Amino acid sequence: MTPAGGNLSSTGPGATLAYDAHGNTTLLGTDQLVYDLADRHTSTVLDDGTIIEYVRDATNRIVQRTVKTGPSDPSPEVTK
Repeated sequence: MTPAGGNLSSTGPGATLAYDAHGNTTLLGTDQLVYDLADRHTSTVLDDGTIIEYVRDATNRIVQRTVKTGPSDPSPEVTK
């Protein structure tokens, strides 16, 4: 097994990695990562359907994280 960094590996189950044209990781194992036009990570979709969204301020700091159990979750968990 060839280490790709930390606990990641480039082989074995769940070792799927995909990148967009800008070099952003868009698939990490079973998680889908989403970026805005400025290449900032804006959300992650987990394999169980959970969606984690990030809001950034004008200085690019994450100021809010919202966790939803799905796209129509009526009561998401918001952390500021």
